[in-house]
Amino acid sequence: MNQLKSLAPYFRKHQITFYIGFLFVVLSNLGKVFSPKLIGQLIDEILAHLKSGASNGDIIPIVLKFIVYYFILTLLSAVFTFLMRQTIIVASRKIEYEMKNNLYAHYQNMEMTFFKKFFTGDLMSRMSEDIAKVREFVGPAVMYMLNMLTMLIVSVYFMWRISPELTLYVLSPLPFLSFGIYYLNNKIYANNLAKQKLLGQLTSFAQETYNGIRIVKSFVQEKILSKKFTEISQEYKNQSLLVVKLESTFQPLITSLISLSILIAVYKGGALWLEHRISSGELTEFIMYVNMLTWPVMSIGWIATMIQRASASMERLNNILDIPVESSLDTGTHPATAGNIIFDNVSFTYP
Repeated sequence: MNQLKSLAPYFRKHQITFYIGFLFVVLSNLGKVFSPKLIGQLIDEILAHLKSGASNGDIIPIVLKFIVYYFILTLLSAVFTFLMRQTIIVASRKIEYEMKNNLYAHYQNMEMTFFKKFFTGDLMSRMSEDIAKVREFVGPAVMYMLNMLTMLIVSVYFMWRISPELTLYVLSPLPFLSFGIYYLNNKIYANNLAKQKLLGQLTSFAQETYNGIRIVKSFVQEKILSKKFTEISQEYKNQSLLVVKLESTFQPLITSLISLSILIAVYKGGALWLEHRISSGELTEFIMYVNMLTWPVMSIGWIATMIQRASASMERLNNILDIPVESSLDTGTHPATAGNIIFDNVSFTYP
């Protein structure tokens, strides 16, 4: 995350948009988390009416009222979800536009030695691929991170109100999840950085070959260059597959732990229901909240992957942006000098 701190000026510039987007995230999630509460209340009301000997005609108005409330909550949640994407994702596209302009301007101000050190294909790869990975963090990753945090906080709050004991049982697998995510994150970051470097090499090699295609054909170097390109491409493929294998372990890990939480909720919640410590509606509501946590928790892996990709890409971008720009030419006048020039122990070595 240290590399991503350099994005702070962009966030400050669009902070109002992100604050509004965060508000829409909260409102969207509130519409979702109140739905289980409605269902729990509906179940308890129906059971209470059935115990009192009420007819089906008495229950129908209760169900219709629930349907109306549920439809309103769903509609509001959908509207706020749309507005959430229209604010945060649009802001990320604006930041991507600004980053590309800033990087291009930085390229323009570099000395000639800079373009001898960095190949054109590598510079193009940083402009396109690396900034795109950073944009994924600024937009989708930030949006789903806020969504995950608000959903977790609000859902756990309502679960705690139903039964603190049952909530602690359900959340017990989370420490194991945190450790697994921390371990995989470090692995993914290092391999993503290596993958992006290989992509830059691949792009540079192809760009140089096409620029000098006349020389390549004149000296009949097609087979040699083709073999070298295949080697770099194979190395990039192997590195990409390694990253995919690491990323693919997130979902099974998270799904297993969430399934364990649901089993704990059903088993322990059933025991509490038998002891008359929670009602049928509260048990149903609690299990629905645990199910609602499935996507936010599963998104942790996806968010972590995008953060690691963005960190690796931002490190490559910072390696360029941290190079000082070319100093302005000295146009002042100097007095004429006279004398001899002596070259003594002069040498030169290519970088």
